[in-house]
Amino acid sequence: MTTMPVSRLMGALILALGLVNGRATASEGRAMLVDEMARRSDVVAVGRVVSLESTRDPGGHLFTKIELETSEIWKGPTTRQLTLVSGSAVLGERWVKVVGEEPFRLGEEVVVFAVRNAAGEAVAIHPSQGKFRIHADRVSGERLAENGVWGEIESQPAGGVRSPQHRRLTLEDLHRQVKDAVR
Repeated sequence: MTTMPVSRLMGALILALGLVNGRATASEGRAMLVDEMARRSDVVAVGRVVSLESTRDPGGHLFTKIELETSEIWKGPTTRQLTLVSGSAVLGERWVKVVGEEPFRLGEEVVVFAVRNAAGEAVAIHPSQGKFRIHADRVSGERLAENGVWGEIESQPAGGVRSPQHRRLTLEDLHRQVKDAVR
């Protein structure tokens, strides 16, 4: 097992708090409502992850570039490609993880709520809530959205208790909520 030097671990913790290069946003510790995320976002887009590339910035900090091929833009300028950056990255034996951040996976279809950081890069508005994974209902085939905070989660939580926000959320309903918020 590879261990991370203490200096690297401290760097990862600082990055996780969103204090390095503005590449990550600090978690607010509460569930943001969809309409609040929509209003605060610069871009809300539906797309498929076509590329993930972990790299370093000129200061040596790790980050990941996520390329989305967009199929719909619900807010912001129309574009076929959207590049996001994430403070989580793995490069060789070095790694950084933003606490609570939803990972992006190659080929997955997502809805992202993004803001521009100080460097002009698009970042998820909230580490655990700015990305919704799109998946098809196993019975009906209906397209559903979830991000661990909003939408019906696929597995039953321990104790069988779900929070009120863990209810079925169709992609159509999510789109309607965004449209209503940004009118």
